[in-house]
Amino acid sequence: MFLFNKSEVKQLREKAMRQPFIFKILQNTESYPAGTGFIIPEISKGNWGMYYCCPEDSHRLVFDWKKPFEHECPVCGAVYSGEPYDGAWETYLHNKNADIAYRGAYLYVLTQKPEDAAVVKQILMGYAAQYPQYQEHGDIPYNGPGLAFAQTLDEAVFLRKLGYAYDMVSESLTEIEQHFICQRLFRVGAAFLLRHREKQIHNHEVLINSSVAILGLLLQDESIIKKGLYAPFALQDQRKQGVLLDDFWFEGSFSYHQYALTAFYSYEIFARHTPYSNLQDRQYLRMARKAKDLLMGDDTIPALNDSRCLGQKFTADLTLEFSYSYYRDETLLQLLHIAYQYAPRESLESFFFGVETLPPCKQENYMDYHDATGSGITVLRGEKGR
Repeated sequence: MFLFNKSEVKQLREKAMRQPFIFKILQNTESYPAGTGFIIPEISKGNWGMYYCCPEDSHRLVFDWKKPFEHECPVCGAVYSGEPYDGAWETYLHNKNADIAYRGAYLYVLTQKPEDAAVVKQILMGYAAQYPQYQEHGDIPYNGPGLAFAQTLDEAVFLRKLGYAYDMVSESLTEIEQHFICQRLFRVGAAFLLRHREKQIHNHEVLINSSVAILGLLLQDESIIKKGLYAPFALQDQRKQGVLLDDFWFEGSFSYHQYALTAFYSYEIFARHTPYSNLQDRQYLRMARKAKDLLMGDDTIPALNDSRCLGQKFTADLTLEFSYSYYRDETLLQLLHIAYQYAPRESLESFFFGVETLPPCKQENYMDYHDATGSGITVLRGEKGR
């Protein structure tokens, strides 16, 4: 297993006895309705998830496992069928399958129950059986195509989740099953992602290359690992060219900064026990600290550029939990304490990748901030700061 060594697994199982909330989180997944069984489409037609909305009032349609051709608006009651709705329904289906496998695999790490691994195995084997026959499709502007999905970005997220899930349950699989999944799902997926990388510095490319490198590790294929890490516009290039001198992601949005950093960390967490880890480069630490420079006095995130953060309180995520656990940095600890003023510290990320208990820390006031070398951002907080 790449994600956790034997010592870490032992510690996690002991921790689960002290923090049983994790079982509720992992078991509280949207399971299949009775009698439906696992739905793995034989033909690929997944469409853009943004299409799964009512054209009259823009509200998201209701996903129903049993109604792949009927999609109801919860506001006006209209029912839609055909494209793009049927294809968008399938995208939701693929994502729910991946999420069930992903969470089920974490549960198996803690329980070692064969029935928990069996759920994950059925999904992985099901996709391995069908995935090589999926056809490239998708016409989303400025995005490459997909196989299960309509864009390369969604394909990469999907493969990364299934890769994580496989890693955690692989010890429960036979060699034949391991080979079947690796060759028909992960090798096919890696080849597809490599064909559709773009020569650009972009948050999408961080995520796509992160998935490529993870799949390379699972396949034990050094050529794929190196293509994900060191090729032009691969992970190392993205970090060197995409992070400004003030350690802010160049797209100028805190949302994209976190999105890119999460993608970097998704690979680094997976590779941290291998020679291919780059966590010794403290640029990751400086990127994780960046929130302290930008947060407003009321602990909200500034809605810069293409952002979803308007009025949103700062929250902890994978990047912050893992960063503090790995680097033990005081600024990161301060950010964690700020975030957990507004929400309980009960998440998959905090349990598996954070320290068990946050030590106390002295909270410093926010100060005015100005950068003249990278992003050029100025934050004026007034005399009191915070």
